[in-house]
Amino acid sequence: MEKINSNCQKISIDPKLNINSNQYVWTELETGNFITVQRLINHKTLVSGEQGINETKQEFISRKKIQSQNLEINQTAYHKKHGYVILERDNNVQAKIDMGSNIDLTKLPNTWECVVLNASDQKIDQQQKIEEPKKVNIKASELNFLIQIETVCTIENQVTIQKHKVNIKDPILSLIQPMRKLYLSKLSAFLFEKELDLNKTFIQEQIDNNQKIVLHGVRTDQSLEAEQSKFFQRFTSCNREGGWGQYGDMDGIKILCYKSIMFQGVGIFEESNTDQPEPFTLSYKYSLIDQFGSDIYKSELIKEEVKYSSADVNELHFFKYKFKTFPKGIKVEAGQTIYYQQLTSLPQTYYSDSGLEYEMIQNPDMGIFKLKNGENSESSTSVSDGLIPGFLYQLC
Repeated sequence: MEKINSNCQKISIDPKLNINSNQYVWTELETGNFITVQRLINHKTLVSGEQGINETKQEFISRKKIQSQNLEINQTAYHKKHGYVILERDNNVQAKIDMGSNIDLTKLPNTWECVVLNASDQKIDQQQKIEEPKKVNIKASELNFLIQIETVCTIENQVTIQKHKVNIKDPILSLIQPMRKLYLSKLSAFLFEKELDLNKTFIQEQIDNNQKIVLHGVRTDQSLEAEQSKFFQRFTSCNREGGWGQYGDMDGIKILCYKSIMFQGVGIFEESNTDQPEPFTLSYKYSLIDQFGSDIYKSELIKEEVKYSSADVNELHFFKYKFKTFPKGIKVEAGQTIYYQQLTSLPQTYYSDSGLEYEMIQNPDMGIFKLKNGENSESSTSVSDGLIPGFLYQLC
């Protein structure tokens, strides 16, 4: 590009506008017209600014798209207006189908069709049988999995008020247990004068954002460590494709315990070919093995009826089940191995093949369990894959 100085002489200028500071110098455009350098600079700056805005807008759209895609059908989330909702349909999917080949990301609704949970799980199940549940469209950006809770703790006339961020799928005990240890007290939790079940999740107890939980405590000198039920997780992901068929074969896993525990229950993958959880039968048996590999005890086959809801299921598509036959658990001494085997009446379930690195998962107690394949397992469940995503236990 060239410019003309005050004497109408053409001189070269830098195409990146690194030019003479004289803003009144004239420069020739591709059209043959002449404008001042200052006007050219202003024009280039304006164009560059618009490009930056467009790039920022596109980045914002991409982020919205990613946010919508991270959500999954049947997840339970919290909304500031409607409370707890179950995600039923991503409206972006239908919008893309309607647009055909001319997809315009700026016109995607970025909303989900959700079912509102406005009562306890039992009432919801009854309500669904009588009338259609309430459905609403909610922006993906307004769906949350964390809520804020305020606790008012009273122990021997001393009152402490705190605010906490909690995951809606965590048991209420996850909030209370650290406070029990801090104050060396046994605590009971109440919401609107109703005592809460600490083993239930914030979803199950329908605890809303910014609600106040009242805690009443009594000091104790006893150790509180053994009171807490913990969950040992052995998978980091799950699969649905093909499903894990139940053909009358039992799935089993061996658990060597380096500390004495009460074996209280297991994780159970949900059914993979339905969106409506149905009751099923869990059949299980166990044996205790000493450090030399000899059987100490073998149980008979035990059957229990299991009911669960979508609110019980986590992101890895399993829920935690506590044995009814053994409310306090099965005692396993340090150095012993428990060989647990199970069979459910579910036709097909989710499963996982991510078990080889179970020792790397951040569980409540690291290094106190060693998993082994059950040599008599009738199915192909093993340490690396299959069912039984984890187990509930208490330290003795």
